[in-house]
Amino acid sequence: MANEPERKPESREEAVLEVHLGQLTDQMSRRQVLGLLGAGAATAVLAACGGGEATTTSGGSAQPTSLVGGPANAGGAQPTSAAGGPANAGGGKKGGQFNGGMNYELPPTGHFNGYVTKNIIETAIYGELHEPALCFYTWADNKYIPVLAEKWGFEGGENFTITLKPNLKWSDGKPLTAQDVLATFTARQLYNGQMFQYVDKFEARDERTVSFHMKVPSSIVERYVLRERIRSQAIYGQFTDKAYPLYQQGKTRDDAEIKAIRGEFDQYRPTEYPASGPYMLDRRSMTEASCEMVKNPNGVNADVARLDKIKLYIGETPISTPLVLNKEMDYNTNGLAVATDRQLQAQGVRVLRTPVHGGPAIHINFANPKLKILTDKRVRQAIAHAIKREDNAAVSSASRPSR
Repeated sequence: MANEPERKPESREEAVLEVHLGQLTDQMSRRQVLGLLGAGAATAVLAACGGGEATTTSGGSAQPTSLVGGPANAGGAQPTSAAGGPANAGGGKKGGQFNGGMNYELPPTGHFNGYVTKNIIETAIYGELHEPALCFYTWADNKYIPVLAEKWGFEGGENFTITLKPNLKWSDGKPLTAQDVLATFTARQLYNGQMFQYVDKFEARDERTVSFHMKVPSSIVERYVLRERIRSQAIYGQFTDKAYPLYQQGKTRDDAEIKAIRGEFDQYRPTEYPASGPYMLDRRSMTEASCEMVKNPNGVNADVARLDKIKLYIGETPISTPLVLNKEMDYNTNGLAVATDRQLQAQGVRVLRTPVHGGPAIHINFANPKLKILTDKRVRQAIAHAIKREDNAAVSSASRPSR
């Protein structure tokens, strides 16, 4: 996909709407999440329902920047929240509502077991507002920003250790401790997490510290540990408390005891799902059309999170498209038809495209034995000649045909 010079908005009245065509990436979501979490010096610039920009900022002193580049509040225009009021007036005024989108099925099909398909809370960036990871990673800065973790690091060549922030709590009032971390990674081990290619054991040193021992030392363990969302031991302990000592004894997923625990876990449907982040899902608000996330006063960074409420519309492209066109959604990650894409741009809405594996290119998995014929350069050249590149560019939202 060709790179073009960044176009500057003609005025502060120009609508800015972030629409990601395809799967949301960490690079695109980090400002959004960090702005809502109130962590670091990140900022999210959101499209206001009235066509202005809604800006949320964290407690840092850095100049807020927009998702399209440049100062978020340049030119003297006052940013407004999606609900219509000032989002950052008076040097940090809180309030307003953020409108996004997600997909789930209502119970009993949808559920709150975060390790099994069709769970409701495991939803891209919004799930992390309810249940954050130890840290958030910013690709541009190559840096981890602490959320639940206070400190972390490698010890010698075989251990990676994390320490939780003090006085963390769940929304039900229970303390968030190292036991929750143990439960989280034991559950991940039950579900064959990739990190256990490198980690063989982990243990709590005290109520806030957990150490991971690496059988195969690797720097990737840092990411696996720090980006895992921490779950409540009170919810999952009935399974993880049984599995943990078995793993310590050297049992594996092939042993009957582990298989039995996993089988029970698969069928588990918790009725409660406490939050540790600044927002929590309001179960009473859940309908087939939308749901809401409200402030969690016990949550990490709740004191600096700017928004009062997050409303999430439910549905795929046919549902979200009219909401996007009416500027009723601040952030949409569903794919849009080419005609809709062009209509948005004609209205002055900037569509940001992210580097995902889709669009005007064909990506070939040469490791797939069924595609062995494509290892022949002549076959790939024949396919390239058979494609009308102008048409491909038009339907894949490319700015111009590739060479």
